[in-house]
Amino acid sequence: MRDESDAALENMGAKVDELQIDLAEARSQLHELTLERNASDEANKTTANTTAQNERAARIKLDALVAENAQLRDTTVAGERGRAEQALLELKIEREETERLDAENA
Repeated sequence: MRDESDAALENMGAKVDELQIDLAEARSQLHELTLERNASDEANKTTANTTAQNERAARIKLDALVAENAQLRDTTVAGERGRAEQALLELKIEREETERLDAENA
């Protein structure tokens, strides 16, 4: 009976050693996975920050282009208005000149 007890004790000791090795491997894998997750989280943060910066820069450019477009539109409208007013004035002068010449010829 003592031999059976000794054998069972040895088997239990071997099983404990085996379980401790498995536990150490599991802890090692957990540590590696934690490091990978942390690296992934850091990369995601960096990507998010870069994306936000790029978006801000794009919005600033867009706002500047919209403002420039509005200014060009206003300048064009003002220029066209000035040309139209000048053409109208020239037409008026020509009409008056034509009416004067018609009155002289009549």
